[in-house]
Amino acid sequence: MTKQEQPRKASNGTPAGGVAVAPPCAMVIFGATGDLTKRLVVPALYNLVTAKQLPKEFRLVGVGRNVETGDEWRDGLGAAMRDFVAHGGEFEADHIDETAWRWLGERMSYLQGDLNDPDTYRRLGAHLAELDNAAGTAGNRLFYLAVADRLFGPTVAGLGAAGLGHGHRRGGQIAGRPVVSRRMHDAHLNLPEPNGSSIVHLFYR
Repeated sequence: MTKQEQPRKASNGTPAGGVAVAPPCAMVIFGATGDLTKRLVVPALYNLVTAKQLPKEFRLVGVGRNVETGDEWRDGLGAAMRDFVAHGGEFEADHIDETAWRWLGERMSYLQGDLNDPDTYRRLGAHLAELDNAAGTAGNRLFYLAVADRLFGPTVAGLGAAGLGHGHRRGGQIAGRPVVSRRMHDAHLNLPEPNGSSIVHLFYR
């Protein structure tokens, strides 16, 4: 097992440098082939890898409309990261640590699906169950909605209908990209909150 896979820990369970490592988790990005994922979400995850704050049991699942393989999705994200290094953008780095990127890329998988189709969530649930068993993600799920605001409601409803708001430990955390206040946003979208999960709103504007 490499140092990248298991950071050295102090007696209290945190790395020797004092930075906490996240618990096992499967993170699902809806809108996985979109601009927000490429510009902000994946670069942020890469930074967590270089800081050794993600556990070896972390897995990243992309859900998108595009018909492509997991390798094609990963290669496209890698190309975008390298383009940011060459031409600038929100992601500020002078080079890509290929060992860190390979670590993250090995933990990626991709599902093609329509967010208005219940079968998308059924297949996602089956895939997450496989990751719990094979990768040790322990039922912890983070659902990131990198999609248009009009899809927030249907996506949250689809997760709830498929029982994906219920985790073994931490439950399902649902993060989105609203552009207005919590009260106004929820009133406008009429977002349901699946039992056992919470909706975490992240503000970028």
